[in-house]
Formats: sequence, structure tokens, C-alpha cells
Amino acid sequence: MHGKAPARGPFFGPIIVRFIVVSRLSDVRLYTRLESWGICLMNVRLSLGLLALAVFSSSRVDAHHSFAAEFSYDDSGTIAGKVVEVLYVNPHVRYFVSIKDASGKEVLWDVQTRSPNALAATGWSKDTIRVGDEISIEGNLGRDNKRKIWIREVRKASGEVIRPTGEEPPP
Repeated sequence: MHGKAPARGPFFGPIIVRFIVVSRLSDVRLYTRLESWGICLMNVRLSLGLLALAVFSSSRVDAHHSFAAEFSYDDSGTIAGKVVEVLYVNPHVRYFVSIKDASGKEVLWDVQTRSPNALAATGWSKDTIRVGDEISIEGNLGRDNKRKIWIREVRKASGEVIRPTGEEPPP
């Protein structure tokens, strides 16, 4: 056994694992290196640790989508009803409006508009439209006949007309 090295697997080749313990001001570091691959496992561990830290410590992020994924550029319409729920949160402010369909049955519409920050820049606030308000909404209808509409203009029961872009309605 003295003249030959022990047989190793055909794929991995000779793998030599070395541990070096370095002590410095009570800080003990363990360095591991797979010499035959030229990979320092400490760097791999550090990279994986930083990746895990980034993934698990990041704040919640919601996926975002294009306008055309949900709404039609070509189909617009108007609905009128009573606001039953307000979600003034990112990524889009949403209102749920109960309306009566052609048969007189109440149906719920998902009404969406810009982000809270974008609306705030135009003077819109979470109190601009409240639960219980009777409103009429003109906007882009949802794709595939879904009960959704993207607000271009809102007319309140008082007659006030508001737009999420901040533009003044025509006289």
C-alpha cells in the first residue's frame, strides 16, 4: 500500500478536505476547502448565508402585472352602485361595488385604480370614497367579461366628479 494512492471515484477525482482553525480575538473561523475543485466552501457558505438572509429578511413583495393582463384598452363602460368595501393598499387601491344587474340581482364589481402614493399626489385620500357611498364609475372594463373596471372617472352622489389622474373633468 505504500507506493500507490488509494482508489477514488472516477468522477470526483482526488478530493482533499482541509480544516484550518484560526483564532483571533476570540473569533474562531473554520475554513474548508475542496482543493481539487478549487472551491472555497467558506465562500460558498457565506454566499448561501447572504442569499438566505436576503430572502427571509426582505419585506413582503406582491407581484405586479400589466394593465392589459386584466383590463381592455378598447372596452369601456359605466357602472353605478354602492361601495361595500375599500382596500386602500398597494399595489392598487380597490373598491368593491355592489350593483344590480339586468335581472335585478346584486353583483359585486372589483373597481381598481392607481397606488395610494400616486393618488395622494393628486389629492385623493382613503376618505375620498367610503363604504356606503353611492357612486358611478366610468372606465376600462375587465378582460374576458370579468366584473372588473379600471377607474377613469368617478361621479359621487353629490355630483362631484373626480379622476385618479388629478385632471379636471371637462365642463
